[in-house]
Amino acid sequence: MRIASFGFRSIPPSKGSAGADKFAVEFLPRLAERGHEVTGYNRIYPGQEKGTENYKGVKVKYFKTIPKSGIDSIIHSSKVTWHIITRNSADIVHIQGNNAIFALILKIFGKKVILSIDGTEWGRDKWSWFMQKLVLANAYLAVWSSKYIAKGSADFSPILNAGVGVVGPINKSTFWNAASKSLRIRRRTFRAFR
Repeated sequence: MRIASFGFRSIPPSKGSAGADKFAVEFLPRLAERGHEVTGYNRIYPGQEKGTENYKGVKVKYFKTIPKSGIDSIIHSSKVTWHIITRNSADIVHIQGNNAIFALILKIFGKKVILSIDGTEWGRDKWSWFMQKLVLANAYLAVWSSKYIAKGSADFSPILNAGVGVVGPINKSTFWNAASKSLRIRRRTFRAFR
């Protein structure tokens, strides 16, 4: 199976890396070990040089972006989405972070998409008021457009638990409270990578 992944900064992690990078460095090589053809899409900023083209069986591709938090992700994700669509480079696309709009675009073009969202980003002080609202809108779009969301944090919202099959450690009381309030809940077992 051909699997593409983006939404992190780099694999292997570089200076300034965050949790998404640590997740990618653990997760993607394991998929490659299982025989999947895995491609990780790295961001490259002005002044940086490309690194390795293969990391533990993961093909690494680089796309340039700008060093402005939030905007760098949008530019990079746009380029990667275009590449995946025009080159038909993946059967399944794993996306990390606040990229639900790109998941929707990829789904329109027939790709199977799995989102990994790390908790309630919209409540974190690192974002301005406007960005918090944008990130919250992304969470609603993720629920509306996604069949599966992989969660990476115990700090996970009922918004994201309702309406989709959630993969990851589930706080059952939170999950079932949200599920009982949602007419859209669809319980599914995630087996795409097994």
